[in-house]
Amino acid sequence: MKLKIYFMALAGFMAFASCTDDDRESADEPLYNNVIRFSATTQRGSRAGDITTNNLTSFNVYAYLASSGSVFMDDVNVTKGSDNTWTYSPVKYWPEEALNFYAYAPNSWVPSTGPLEKVDYDNSYGLDDLVYAVSLGRTQPTSQEDAQVRFNFRHALSKFNMMISSANANISVKVATITLVGLSQKGSFSFPKASTDATGADVPAESVGTWSDLSSPFAYPVFMAQDQDEVLELTPTPIDPNAEGHFAQYIIPQGLAWVDGGDYTNSDYIQIDLSIYDPETGAKIWPNKNTPASDIVVSSKNGDGRIKFPVSTSTIKEWKPGYHYIYNVVINGHHDIGEIEFGEPTVDTFVEVNTDYDFPASE
Repeated sequence: MKLKIYFMALAGFMAFASCTDDDRESADEPLYNNVIRFSATTQRGSRAGDITTNNLTSFNVYAYLASSGSVFMDDVNVTKGSDNTWTYSPVKYWPEEALNFYAYAPNSWVPSTGPLEKVDYDNSYGLDDLVYAVSLGRTQPTSQEDAQVRFNFRHALSKFNMMISSANANISVKVATITLVGLSQKGSFSFPKASTDATGADVPAESVGTWSDLSSPFAYPVFMAQDQDEVLELTPTPIDPNAEGHFAQYIIPQGLAWVDGGDYTNSDYIQIDLSIYDPETGAKIWPNKNTPASDIVVSSKNGDGRIKFPVSTSTIKEWKPGYHYIYNVVINGHHDIGEIEFGEPTVDTFVEVNTDYDFPASE
């Protein structure tokens, strides 16, 4: 029985599609005064932690006079009430000239310098989704259809997930930690120069925010068992090791580096610490005496081994903002595991021992 390891790094991706806001204010909003009103939709999210139309309850707004760039609304917090209306204080009224609006959520990632300059951001442990919206050249509405400034929020970060499984019934794979290594933790975000109103497949590039000045390569934890009771035992059914969203999900968009040569230096990769066992006897079969010292996790109390594979693939060379990248990993063994083999047999010939008897015995 020869056991090998197979990595199926199918870096699937899909853009977050925009969705309508079933809860937003309708076109029944009155026009009897010139109060500035807001409503919001976001690109669709796929799991807990994503900011979506339904769970967005507050955002912050900057507004500038289009002609002069003077501040008209300075980081005003807008909140959603129980009646699904968006309110803020103090109320502002439409001026005679056009306004440029910039909005973002959550309310902590854009500094007091505002959105017109680069926003330096430390992505910490990749736990927070960031969204932004821009609406330029807005003037006092003259129809029910335009009664509000309707923000269409985009996701500023890329999203990462992986699914992991093992389809080999002859081994038992137990995973202790999974880490996303080499992706930049810090960068600067620039709000787009165009409104973010457009949705679907034909979104203009100028209406999408950009990242620059990336730095601080980081090892993002994706899964971490605290003890043997928490290790992840793989099955043929793919498992999301970060299903509860406790570890890294949201990563600064960036190019993906892969340096061929085996040591992964200066590469971006997924690192998995694990052990492989015989399911019948419980004996550990990997790592073993054939495993190089570089593949042994010295800090592991269980003596786990370490495997790696690149984040970059033949089709995915960068992560884009607002895209969800899903990596599917199947572990079916390891090349260090040697099967018990039987060589060509030899059979010793019988040794002939002759004993002579005379009966009756001769004298």
